[in-house]
Amino acid sequence: MFGKKQNLKTVSAETAQKQLDDFFEYYGYDNEQGFLDAQKQDDADAFSSTFERIKRGIKMGFIDISENEDGEISVTQVTKKGSELVFPEISAKNKSEMRAVNEFTKIHQLAGSMTGVGYEGICKLKGSDLSNCESIATLFLLV
Repeated sequence: MFGKKQNLKTVSAETAQKQLDDFFEYYGYDNEQGFLDAQKQDDADAFSSTFERIKRGIKMGFIDISENEDGEISVTQVTKKGSELVFPEISAKNKSEMRAVNEFTKIHQLAGSMTGVGYEGICKLKGSDLSNCESIATLFLLV
């Protein structure tokens, strides 16, 4: 593997699935499948790939979904360099900062707003760090 290897907390596939199911439960769905069942089939298929990326990130220790001390959902991403991006519960302010026409730019603006690093900070991410970040922001847009 290239670069520094981190001491990340890896978890089982079952634990990863539980974290994602807890996220959906927080937003009023029974679990991931309950959310997918409520969608049109074409959309559900597209969402499934995002959810698989998130579960892979959780299993590898790069993503953690939990409740913060205020009982609100929070998603933390650890980058390959070891810095953390914390995604608190999405707000109207976060959504309103998506002004671009390009969908990726909107996702990057949202992630920058939610994490406090801004659009430019998100634009510095590369590879799997960027993919994880985009998947997390997309997850919040879906609920």
